[in-house]
Amino acid sequence: MSRPPEHLGSSESPPIRRKSSVGEVLQAINSQAVEVPKPSESSKPPPKVDAGAALQKLAQQLKGLSADAELLPDEADAVGDLKRRREALAGELTPQLESTPRDFDPWLLKLRQLEKDVADAQLKIDGLARKKAAGYEKPFKEQRARQAQDIERFDKADFGSPPPADLKAAWEMYSAERPRLKLAEEAGDYLRAMSALTKVIEGIKAINNALPQLEGKLKNAEKIAKSVDDYQGDEAFNKPAEKVKAALARANKAYEGNNFATAYEALDAMEAARGELREASANALLNTKGASRAEVLKKAMAFVDKDPGMLKTLVAKRPAGEKLLDELVESLGGKATGKAGEGQKAFVKQAIIARYGLEEEGLTGILSTKALPRLYKVMGMVPNTHTQTNDALKKVERRREGDESFYKASTKEVVVTCKRTGWNADTSTFDPDAGKKTKVPAFDAHTLHEIGHAVDAKETFMDGPKGKEKQHGGWEQGLTPEGIADKLYGDTKFKFAAKWEKAGCSPAFLKAYLAAALKGNAAKAAGAGKISKEDLLADAAVKSAAEAAAALAQKPKPTTPDAIKKLEAAKLKFAKAAVGKSKSKDADVKNLLLQVATLILDGKKAAEAVKEALAEVKIASAPDQLDWAALAKDEAVKWCEAVRLKGSSTGLWEGGASSATANALSDSRVYQEAYRGTWVSYDLTARGAGISSYQFRAPGEWFAEAYAAFFLQKLKTGHPLYTWLQTQLPADHPLKAKAA
Repeated sequence: MSRPPEHLGSSESPPIRRKSSVGEVLQAINSQAVEVPKPSESSKPPPKVDAGAALQKLAQQLKGLSADAELLPDEADAVGDLKRRREALAGELTPQLESTPRDFDPWLLKLRQLEKDVADAQLKIDGLARKKAAGYEKPFKEQRARQAQDIERFDKADFGSPPPADLKAAWEMYSAERPRLKLAEEAGDYLRAMSALTKVIEGIKAINNALPQLEGKLKNAEKIAKSVDDYQGDEAFNKPAEKVKAALARANKAYEGNNFATAYEALDAMEAARGELREASANALLNTKGASRAEVLKKAMAFVDKDPGMLKTLVAKRPAGEKLLDELVESLGGKATGKAGEGQKAFVKQAIIARYGLEEEGLTGILSTKALPRLYKVMGMVPNTHTQTNDALKKVERRREGDESFYKASTKEVVVTCKRTGWNADTSTFDPDAGKKTKVPAFDAHTLHEIGHAVDAKETFMDGPKGKEKQHGGWEQGLTPEGIADKLYGDTKFKFAAKWEKAGCSPAFLKAYLAAALKGNAAKAAGAGKISKEDLLADAAVKSAAEAAAALAQKPKPTTPDAIKKLEAAKLKFAKAAVGKSKSKDADVKNLLLQVATLILDGKKAAEAVKEALAEVKIASAPDQLDWAALAKDEAVKWCEAVRLKGSSTGLWEGGASSATANALSDSRVYQEAYRGTWVSYDLTARGAGISSYQFRAPGEWFAEAYAAFFLQKLKTGHPLYTWLQTQLPADHPLKAKAA
């Protein structure tokens, strides 16, 4: 195959050649006018083409063209077409084409044509940009003058390479566009200069928004430097204290000179010196031969007062550091006296944070005299791997008021809600299906239960294969009302399908109705089947709701939680009042009208509210003469209501074994809504090893209840989770020893 002509891919047009006739060719051959070239050993191989590099170069060119197209919108479609052609061509690239496409390969021809078209587009856009540049000169120079001080400052500043994490994204935003601004400005290309300046300004704003983090660290460093003046003792304290002060001085000087990288480096050096102080403090506490526990405690409290985080260094000196901290907290006798955030309370708070691996400000709430030492002790009942080295547990909050304790996976937070702390103050009860009820201290039980959730999150125990095992409940998660409705429809327990198909209902309608019942929308669905969209929109309730919404819109919007709560209550009151204006006597229609009125009071237009409500609840293909009342009374529909969540925390599990048995389907599985919108099922036979009814709310609760019972020594050795928990215990744990 012959080589491609040298001009292929250039901007010049190829020379035009006249086609020879067949007769001319034959005549030339006969007269030997045409020579057929023979292959020559000296022929040069075709030039190599780095296809990947060519595509990368095109990507960069098109990136620039896209930026220009933002300024020249009429060129946007053409540039977009070029980008799509490049993407399509990249999709054809194979390892064989990567470095040596063959002569006249269709892929290579496409590449050369695209290169030419991109070059032509660039020439065109350059010309258009030059024509428009003059009109941007004045606004550009005005804007440039306003940013001159910041640009000069950040051009000269030292951000480091790489920049500190706090400034990295902001600096990259600024520095990416700064060269483009300079080139365009020097060339008098004010159109592109204005575009680059706009992005440089975004970078300036980002830097100015990021610098307060450095300023905050410098202010915090000032407090640390002041606290080191209080250290008195040998060289172990004096030298690192001087290092702290010197590092702060370097950091401040660097910041004033816009040497941000140096400022961060100095702060790192200061933190290292602070680490030396913490090391000296921890050693001083461990080397107190002959001192009483009260004297060591006083010394430890003084260290914590100067540096709350020093106890982490003490804890790191395992096992001696952990043992000493445990003994110091225990020496308080279950009470941390003094004002909140001071003295013994400050000490125990920091002891909990350090001992159990919480975040720096990870312990909040009502940290009372008894709660602090009690929390320390209860968290110490479980292995370090469940607290100290558990990345799923970083915060603990104690509340006195509220309905329930909980674990929040998104923030890795345990919230313990218990009015009182003492052993005999508030109690919880383990109430298994068989056997005696067992009372336990509520504070301890709640704390251990929520830690259990954090352990489950760390181990993905119930969310993994173990949670599906029959011995652990045989849980199914991620169920939907539609999926459960499909299961219920074909289940033999209620014979729902056969009965209502005879009444003229299609399977699709019946399944949709059961799903609506599981969502609590059965009555609304019936209402939507009894009234047309037009009659619904014309109902007096809709007009009344719209008038109430207009009146509410004239009032100031609430900003505080209490005010917002009052507004929501008012909306519900107005919605019910609006429904009272309806002439309809049908309860199902009124139920639907209440939803429409609520949507209107939430800010929807009447037509939009009607459309949205019907889209949510109206079921297609409903029979014209359907007995909606009889359908609502069907046992299968009643089952849907029984397994739904009531309020926020009341559900089927509260009925115990009898309720579970009565509502299990023919496959011996219990289906229920565990939390709002979260549907699960479990194997009914698993209740035989249950520790409490609440354990059967959800997979996580099954684990957490058994977990708490184990560490309160109320879990039977035959329980499926008992053996696994034993494997989690260190050799010196009291429960491990007892089991052995």
